[in-house]
Amino acid sequence: MVFGYLLGSIMERKTIFLLILLVLVLNINVYDSLNINIKNLQMGDLIFHESKTEQFVSGKYDHVQIYIGNGLVIEAQPPDVHYEIFSGGSVYRVRTSKQIRFCSAILAQTKIGFPYDYNITGKQINGNSYYCSELVWSLYLMVGGPDLDNEPIWNEKYAFAYGVLPMECVDDEDTYFIGYF
Repeated sequence: MVFGYLLGSIMERKTIFLLILLVLVLNINVYDSLNINIKNLQMGDLIFHESKTEQFVSGKYDHVQIYIGNGLVIEAQPPDVHYEIFSGGSVYRVRTSKQIRFCSAILAQTKIGFPYDYNITGKQINGNSYYCSELVWSLYLMVGGPDLDNEPIWNEKYAFAYGVLPMECVDDEDTYFIGYF
């Protein structure tokens, strides 16, 4: 009786161990099958996030960050521009030289501490405050990169006069999808 109990416990432990091992292996394979891991990211890549609540802005994505390397991103989100640890999202790359992407990521670090810009109906290149897509749009322009504003004038699709929304950066011909992380 005791031997049967111990044998059962050992079998349960082995089963649990194998299940945990299987889950770990599957998670690794999930990331591999999506064809992206943190090693594939380059400085200057744009990380887009889908809204999990009712969206204030139009489109699939309502937030964007810029990857600066070493597992860090910079974002403009209330109350200011700040560092965050990269936690995934939809990764897009800007169709420009590696040097321009690198310079955009370096320049982003000079914007740390700038206040958040609540006026998402406008945009400024050298402003004293930024919202998320305004920040990445301006960074690329300041270093001689492409204009990531797909519709620089007012458009019903984006519904904001003269601002630049995350979806405008996604829809712009100067960005392309790399993968999910």
